[in-house]
Amino acid sequence: MAVGLLFCTSCTHVYTLQGFNADSAQLGNAKNKKVAIIFSADKFARNITIAADGHTFIFQENDRFYKQAYSSALMGGVASTDFHTSHPGPGYDVYLYPGLSLEISTSFTTKTCKATYSLEAKDAQGTQLAVQSKSGTYNFVVIANADNACKIAMLNAFDDVTYPVFKAIDG
Repeated sequence: MAVGLLFCTSCTHVYTLQGFNADSAQLGNAKNKKVAIIFSADKFARNITIAADGHTFIFQENDRFYKQAYSSALMGGVASTDFHTSHPGPGYDVYLYPGLSLEISTSFTTKTCKATYSLEAKDAQGTQLAVQSKSGTYNFVVIANADNACKIAMLNAFDDVTYPVFKAIDG
């Protein structure tokens, strides 16, 4: 069956990546802070469609992948964590703005998933507290492994971006 996938053209592959439990952010000064995480369409691609090498890859509900990670990382470290698709207005101490883009490129038989992930933090007055960005990559050969490759690429960028921003909100 894998051989058939290798030679398939004009195939569409749809993925919803499962979230993960991230390590605790180990915050000490943010216990009373209310945090809003805003997955705005201009920065964060909730659904991504990529055409590469005769295949269409659709990654849907990408915010679910990060919601679980943020919830687990901030659990017990902040007063509350709420998720939004646009700026929720006043009432929060910290606003986090994640960004995500995915690319798949091909080179002969090897394919590469590249995930570019960013995170910006602002305080209640709109002052930027921190911003970080990084690209993670992961190679794959079998088309059926595109979801795992992109998940690994996303994970490769997560820690280096997220935890320095969390330290900044701990302040």
